[in-house]
Amino acid sequence: MRLFLILILIGFNFSLLSQSDDEINLKFIENSEWNNKGKLYSYGNLLIFQKKGVFKEEFAGEGGCEFYGIYNIVDSKLVLKLNAKQSCESEIKPEKERSCSIRIANDDPFYNKALVCNSMPYYHNQFLKSYNEIIEINGIKAEIIKERVVKTDVNLKIREKPEIESSYYKCLIEGRDYDFMPKGSRFRIFARTIEKIEINGNTDYWYYVEPILDWYSGCSDGKKYVNRAWAFGAFFK
Repeated sequence: MRLFLILILIGFNFSLLSQSDDEINLKFIENSEWNNKGKLYSYGNLLIFQKKGVFKEEFAGEGGCEFYGIYNIVDSKLVLKLNAKQSCESEIKPEKERSCSIRIANDDPFYNKALVCNSMPYYHNQFLKSYNEIIEINGIKAEIIKERVVKTDVNLKIREKPEIESSYYKCLIEGRDYDFMPKGSRFRIFARTIEKIEINGNTDYWYYVEPILDWYSGCSDGKKYVNRAWAFGAFFK
């Protein structure tokens, strides 16, 4: 019984250690860039740590503006303080003060760890998982592949899940409504299903994709816009 309790305590302590924060040092943070979009979103903020304890945060897209502040290490935590005066007049701005630590990435399956500032995770390429690693995307097992851009040589529906019966997304492209992505559309691909399947005589993987669209185009499920989907790969080139 005593041995059983000891084993439980050892396992519990090991679990706590595995969840503990990584130590942050200024050498690692200085001159580094982080983003809060990861691989699941097309747009987000860039958090850039400059020399002499200055950071800049900007929206990574059209119409964004920049916010500045100072950073330092306090009690093994990275502390960010926004400057009182900013040239950007946007009402949407970072919090005045944030405490950040490097933790296990729970929100984006493509990363091992993230820099979590208050409750917002920021991602860095150093913490990307390896190619061929198996992950789960919304409960679906997938294999990470080398990111690349492909084109479709047919009109191609993009779907919520890697299944032909799954709901598909409708897209507004250059002012026109489509039930598919038109022939010639480009996609950025990140992962694929574990097994190939056959659909109407074509055998390939399903791919986890980002439709590459301009600011005035987008796809949705009828309620909200989406920027990631599943597409059958037999028609990519």
